[in-house]
Amino acid sequence: MSLLVLSVLLLAPGGAAPALDAAVRCYDELDYACAEERLAEALASDLTSAQRQLARLHDALLAVAHRDEARARRAVRALLAADPTFEPGAVPPRLRALIEEERPPPPPPPAPLAGLGVLGLPLFGQDGDRWSDGLGVRGSAGVLLAGAWFVEAELAYSDHLGQGLAVEGLTLWIGSLTGGWRGAIGPLRLAGGLGLGAARAAADGAVQDETYWGAVLSAPIDLSYPVWGRFGLGVRVSPAILVRPVDDQAAASYLLPLTAGLRYGD
Repeated sequence: MSLLVLSVLLLAPGGAAPALDAAVRCYDELDYACAEERLAEALASDLTSAQRQLARLHDALLAVAHRDEARARRAVRALLAADPTFEPGAVPPRLRALIEEERPPPPPPPAPLAGLGVLGLPLFGQDGDRWSDGLGVRGSAGVLLAGAWFVEAELAYSDHLGQGLAVEGLTLWIGSLTGGWRGAIGPLRLAGGLGLGAARAAADGAVQDETYWGAVLSAPIDLSYPVWGRFGLGVRVSPAILVRPVDDQAAASYLLPLTAGLRYGD
């Protein structure tokens, strides 16, 4: 909202706090001492959001008039914190320059994310007694939003050998959708979130094969390092629990997928 529009709206009868009304009129009459005094009164009073925006703008205008750049920057930052798109209208060139210098950059546009890596999948408890740790591959694709939040779909495959005579092997597919936060720590990129998906296991038995489905809840943590352009190398650990029905009851398997490979989007 421009200075002209703010003034027309707020200086209409009953539209502004009296002290702010007086401060604006004193400024327009180049009576800066009066404007300072009445503006201080206005800022200490209960103002609406639009009135406080007008008061902050006149705080910046007075600071520029007094060539107090530190004060002007503080006022401009307060203006832009309330409204990053604020447009002041007709103001001194120095104030307009300060507003553009202090205006926060717009959030980055959505950016693609992808990953492909070698997967190691250790098994624990009864699962570890029946099957060996698995080896496979994991692929993912997603989008980075506002430079900080991601949504990602992933598909993982692992192959396991049987640990006894009754079983020969197991293949496990896990598909999930993950969302979370992603940020930088120095040159590294750290991401963490929560994922929900489904798993399909196919076990080859000595006598009979078995296929079953389950639900998977995971909490992945990903660390990567950019190496060229938007490509990087990374590692990912994704503690997960797989729940499936067994004899009308829920049986749980605990998984710790470990992935190392190539990342795109760093």
